Amino acid sequence: MRNPNVTCTVCGAPFYSRPSLLAKGWGKYCTTKCRAVGEGRNIYPTTKKCKHCGEVFTILGKRFRKRKFCSRSCAAKSNNPGRQGVKYKRGYTNFRNLLLHEYGHQCMISNCGYNRFVDSHHIKKKSNGGSDKKENGILLCPTHHREADNMFISEEKIIKHKEHFLKDRCPSG
Repeated sequence: MRNPNVTCTVCGAPFYSRPSLLAKGWGKYCTTKCRAVGEGRNIYPTTKKCKHCGEVFTILGKRFRKRKFCSRSCAAKSNNPGRQGVKYKRGYTNFRNLLLHEYGHQCMISNCGYNRFVDSHHIKKKSNGGSDKKENGILLCPTHHREADNMFISEEKIIKHKEHFLKDRCPSG
């Protein structure tokens, strides 16, 4: 540790500064905080008032200086007021993941045996009053899915295939 050769112009604390910096007229401040005070800039931590709830919060660094809200939840409530009080569902993110979890990763048409990239299919279309419940869904290989969409496989046959698949999968049920 070198011996102090300068005193801080803001707080008066002794500190060491390189002679080359002193020759240029720099080396006046012991810390960046003292430099900010000496140059008249904002000193962190700074306090602000939340735009949503009005609570006073502290900004700890320069990188957060543009914050307007005390928390992410206040920001979300303020930016999207229609979502306030909404309870989010837990569970599977979509219809296909629900079916994959429930029935496994294979085509449910009898004797198909395809188990690579299966598609979810609504037995009764949502436009005709169907739902995203597992009872209204079946997993099909791409070929059978195309046939079902083009009405080459009727809704009744799809239901029978699903019942047969579930009976083979769980004989007691």
